[in-house]
Amino acid sequence: MALMFYNLREKFYFDTIENASKFESHLKNDPHILFWTACATGLSGKHQQAIEKLEGLKTNHRHLDYAIINALIWLHEQSGLVDNDEMEVLERNLNIAKECTSSEAALLSARLFLLLGRYSETIQNLQMTDDPELPENCSIHLWLNLKAPDFCINNLLNHKKTISTHATNSNIDYLMAQAK
Repeated sequence: MALMFYNLREKFYFDTIENASKFESHLKNDPHILFWTACATGLSGKHQQAIEKLEGLKTNHRHLDYAIINALIWLHEQSGLVDNDEMEVLERNLNIAKECTSSEAALLSARLFLLLGRYSETIQNLQMTDDPELPENCSIHLWLNLKAPDFCINNLLNHKKTISTHATNSNIDYLMAQAK
């Protein structure tokens, strides 16, 4: 996953998609790989194809609905052909999914918004996680601090102790953020 996040951060979307297809054969339809492949497809400009991938993912992985719906809303906004009725349905479904979202879906959304440069939404999603000590949570906080230090300095200070004491050396993405 660290390679996938690196490629996404560096805007190597086609590398992300190519590497994901290699991972898929080993991990048999891992929903995270499918989610990030769809996002990379959308970031590369193929919005409709990305929407179709996410719609397929949504039917099989209901526990990730909140993240998938966030990505679908973003993709519909980017497509240039906004279907107001579809957006209304997605917004309504997002509100429903938000009420019962998992930390896993909130962290996926937080990382998506971080990649999109939507930092306030990144923080909102990080605050929705059950456990601020998760290595993934710490990693996103560090990347957020690197990308927008003025924006998140107050929020990061609240988590500095958590980040320094609970992030593990086995989290390569965390180590990359720390080294950068």
